[in-house]
Amino acid sequence: MKLSAIVLSIVTVGLGLALLGLTGSTNAQTGTTKTHSGIIRSINLKSRTLTVESAAEVLTFSVPTDAEIVTKDKPKGADLDSLMVGDKVEVRYTTDDAEFIAHRIAILVSK
Repeated sequence: MKLSAIVLSIVTVGLGLALLGLTGSTNAQTGTTKTHSGIIRSINLKSRTLTVESAAEVLTFSVPTDAEIVTKDKPKGADLDSLMVGDKVEVRYTTDDAEFIAHRIAILVSK
C-alpha cells in the first residue's frame, strides 16, 4: 500500500510540474522579441505610434520614449520625429496583451 501511495504522489507532482511548465512557456512567449520589416505608412507623434506595412501584414506599434531609434544621421539617440512616412524600417518588438510595443526601430532604406 505504501509503495502505491508514493508512486501516486510522484505522478501527481510530476503532472503538476508539467502543467506549471506549460503555463510558464505561454507567458514567456508574450515577452518574446519579434521582428517586423516594412514601409512606414503613418506616424503619430502625439500618441507615439507607428504603422508599418510589410507584404504580409500591417502592424501598428506603440513607441515608448526609451525605444532605441536608429537612423543614418543618428545611429544613437534619434527620436520618433527622425522617421518619415515611406522609410523602410526594421522594428524589434514585443506584445503585451494585444498591443505591439516597439523596442528598437532601425531605418533600412530612406525614401
